Amino acid sequence: MVVTTSGMNYSAPLLLTIQTLGIDNVLFAADYPFETVRDSVEAVDNLAIADRDKEKLYSLNAQRVFKL
Repeated sequence: MVVTTSGMNYSAPLLLTIQTLGIDNVLFAADYPFETVRDSVEAVDNLAIADRDKEKLYSLNAQRVFKL
């Protein structure tokens, strides 16, 4: 199962999702117009996770899942 970060612009739910599903099963997303992309990026940028894990969230996981 793969989920997105859409609608979870708070560190606690984001970290719990990552802990539960694993970093490889979470993709970055923003639910525009209900949330701004800026707020979504800021939430991920401020997470206490490794830069490599942020890279997975922002792009590497999507590349793998969608075979890009």
